[in-house]
Amino acid sequence: MPLSALLLISAANSYRFPALVHVASLATCAQSALYHYHTYDEPFLPDGDAIETIHGLSEHLTTGRWRAIGERLRVIFGDKSGVSISIGAAGAVPFYSGLRTVDELGLSDRWIAKHGDHLSDRPGHGRIAPLAYLVEQHVNLAIWRALLASDRVPPGAAWVEFPTGDGSWCRALYLTRNAEVDAAILRDSWRTFPL
Repeated sequence: MPLSALLLISAANSYRFPALVHVASLATCAQSALYHYHTYDEPFLPDGDAIETIHGLSEHLTTGRWRAIGERLRVIFGDKSGVSISIGAAGAVPFYSGLRTVDELGLSDRWIAKHGDHLSDRPGHGRIAPLAYLVEQHVNLAIWRALLASDRVPPGAAWVEFPTGDGSWCRALYLTRNAEVDAAILRDSWRTFPL
């Protein structure tokens, strides 16, 4: 609807029908307001090919526990930690953790954006970092990492789960050994699962 309204406005303006321009502009504003009203509480736009709404993204901070996970990592490792993480949703978790982070989807990493493994055709989610690249970048914990068929898991890697402080656990792939992570596993009774 908005595109057709803009075309109508353009056509009306080119033929010098100012009243029609005003009516079409008001109709476009009204339609946009109604669309916003009906989609505000939805996590995804209904016709947006999995485009998340602002409301949907904000739910990740609470129900998705992104903030809690980031804050818990900061408590575990502190502000001056040498621990490095990777995550696909590289926003709240890196911000609240303060840890060096590799964005697995390549939105802030040119190499992944150009050379990463194909993941999907969804904009912003088309490529993902291969495990070998994460190891090269000395990533210790790959948060919520799903193993792909092309992934070569390095020797000694393991699944770990750490408590997030709200009664739940967060899973990560422990890729590159680190003394701080080893100490946290023992001190905080992290769950470990060999691959």
